[in-house]
Amino acid sequence: MPPPAGDPGGYNNPGGTMPYDPNNPGGGYYNPGGDYNNPGGGYYNPGGGYNNPGGGYYNPGGGYNNPGDFFPEQPEFSYNLVAMPSDLFISIGQKQNVKIYAEKPANGAPIRKDVTKQCSWMVDDPSVAVVDNGKVTGVKKGDAVVTATWTDENGETLQVDINVNVQGEELEGISIMPDDMVLDLGKTKSFTVYAEYSNPNGPPKRKNITKDPGLTWVVDDPAVVAVDKGKVKALSSGEAAITFIYATAEGDEVECDLTVTVLKKVKKLTVDPKKLVFEEAGETDTVQLTAVYADGSTEDIDVLDTECFSTNPGCAYVNEDGDIEAYGPGSAKITFKYNGKSATLGVTVKGNGYYNNPGYNNPGYNNPGYNNPGYNNPGYNW
Repeated sequence: MPPPAGDPGGYNNPGGTMPYDPNNPGGGYYNPGGDYNNPGGGYYNPGGGYNNPGGGYYNPGGGYNNPGDFFPEQPEFSYNLVAMPSDLFISIGQKQNVKIYAEKPANGAPIRKDVTKQCSWMVDDPSVAVVDNGKVTGVKKGDAVVTATWTDENGETLQVDINVNVQGEELEGISIMPDDMVLDLGKTKSFTVYAEYSNPNGPPKRKNITKDPGLTWVVDDPAVVAVDKGKVKALSSGEAAITFIYATAEGDEVECDLTVTVLKKVKKLTVDPKKLVFEEAGETDTVQLTAVYADGSTEDIDVLDTECFSTNPGCAYVNEDGDIEAYGPGSAKITFKYNGKSATLGVTVKGNGYYNNPGYNNPGYNNPGYNNPGYNNPGYNW
């Protein structure tokens, strides 16, 4: 419609009633009173001035670049609190860290941020597990729930639970080292008792309980041995069995045994005969060892129960059967030692050749790995 008489109307505003003023929603340039290309309002804005549906520039009531008009209203959202891991399986004394993340929805994967250090923590049973800034420690066997609490920027409080299972070390038994002893009369020897525990995270664990008040023992013949502070004392000759019993605070009870043999005090050791003569290499013979005790009694001793050594194993030695074996010409002395006493055997081997035994590998002092049959024998020609 034509502008009223005397009304300049502003540029492209035939319906305006005031001089041009770009900040004036009531008229002027791009005013909704009949603007250019917009018979009902402002430029491309049927409800009001340019970018202002209600009259003011950038008015949230509508218009271009106004979320209330061209863009849909954004929905409200809440964070989701996530614990990683959410289930813990730890052993007593073991520590493990838990991370807490706040997630909010987004196109594709949710947006996540670490809020572990901003959380407060609580455990429903501190006797089973404790927590410090996300680090959980197992205290005793059982189950507990750790709760992490976090408050977002809008004041909303969120919580997440972590299930904790503390796996206890089960007592499997006890063991003793050594598990048998041979003692001279009047002597003492130490022992160590261990408790063997299962370990869900690795090999079994061992604990020294020798002096633990829960460890007791029973000696079947107290006249033979006595036990005190991790030591066994030989009181008289004979054999005794010691049973060790361990009772735990949980009521478990396990046992192990130690066998002790107390030897009579040996006055001397004899060998019969005192000398052997072999006509050629490869021959064998036996000797008799006898222990003479302080009380006048005697006992035949097996050669294999003694320590023995040949001064010339290339001539003669003690084989794996306990026999004296000739290996090559020459002479040797073989010494037997038993319970602190010793006896010596003289050996002579005649002939010129050596015993051809490809499997021979033990001419020396009770040493199956000894592999030098020519020891102390420059003429060895095997």
